[in-house]
Amino acid sequence: MRISIGEAWTAILDSSISRIREDAIDHRLPLSSLLIEVTERCNSRCVLCRTWAKKNPKELMIEDLNGLESSIAYSRIKRIYLTGGEPLLHRNLPELTHYLIRNTQNLKLVSFPTNGLMPRRLDDYLHNLVNMTDIRTQIRVGVSIDGIGEDYEQLRGIAEGYIKALESLRLIKEISRGNRRVSASVLMLISPLNIDNARRTYEYLKSQSCDITLTIATIAPFFSNTDMDGNKTGYSQSQVKELINLLNQASHDYPLHRYLYNSYKQQIIDRKRRLKCTFGRRTLYIAADGGVYLCHYMPDQNPIGFLATDTLDSILTGYEFKAMRSAIDRNPYCSECTSNCDTTTLLQEDGSDFIQYLIRHPMNLIEIITRGMK
Repeated sequence: MRISIGEAWTAILDSSISRIREDAIDHRLPLSSLLIEVTERCNSRCVLCRTWAKKNPKELMIEDLNGLESSIAYSRIKRIYLTGGEPLLHRNLPELTHYLIRNTQNLKLVSFPTNGLMPRRLDDYLHNLVNMTDIRTQIRVGVSIDGIGEDYEQLRGIAEGYIKALESLRLIKEISRGNRRVSASVLMLISPLNIDNARRTYEYLKSQSCDITLTIATIAPFFSNTDMDGNKTGYSQSQVKELINLLNQASHDYPLHRYLYNSYKQQIIDRKRRLKCTFGRRTLYIAADGGVYLCHYMPDQNPIGFLATDTLDSILTGYEFKAMRSAIDRNPYCSECTSNCDTTTLLQEDGSDFIQYLIRHPMNLIEIITRGMK
């Protein structure tokens, strides 16, 4: 088959443009992770989050993600973090997840939180997820439990909800025994509302052989809680002392989390965030309407594009993204943020600060290695 000189030059030009486009994407952002809000619907009634009160909650559809098709940047994504609302309330979560997975080439992790109120639906979805992912892809599920008994009901507004959450945790552990790619942890949110009884909850969960991740509650538009009463978000001096004691205890019990908890303690003392953040650099947020943002917590943001009409590659190489990214470090909200939502990406993609921490605390490294060998 013969081709003309014009066709040959066109092919060469197209190839060159493609390489330039790839180089531009790599230069602008070594994107490796996406936090994707699959739904705003939620069946909890949490005091510190009022997402559940939205009158017209959005739900992410496959057609909202057209811009991921044939995307160079998206094909290289290593980690997908699903979030909500309650992710399991999405009307067709397996189909959406399959779409997200099949457009990647080297996916290492799919992670999502759940309130655990629907154990049977969680069990079905996890089996689906195991079957649709590559054997190299890890699956991590965090079950939110902030209190036991009446404490849980006061925080999350669901009577006996912690019993269902514990059942969900049991089901995940059961699946993980047959498939080591699956792991479970308890996500324990700490706030002035539960710090006085947090130690009791923590010790109970630890007695159930749970991996526990402590998170300090964040005030952000994402949670519809920026008008929250100061009594619910401000700690007394005695509560600050108890919070630091709890972080010290958790650091001892879970050496893998010690770097995170040390950063928390430093932030409490300095009143300024010490944990590095990958959002706007290696991680981006996709909202339930397909809007792309630098971060899901930072207030007063405009989307840098919509995947229903814009390709992810064009968003990443656009002027608006470059301008917003250059300004993110100057946003006053960032110094107050207590989120740990991108810690995995931080440690695996930009771990210089973590390495320096281990050099200063060599015994922590020894503990991590020792426990990892057990």
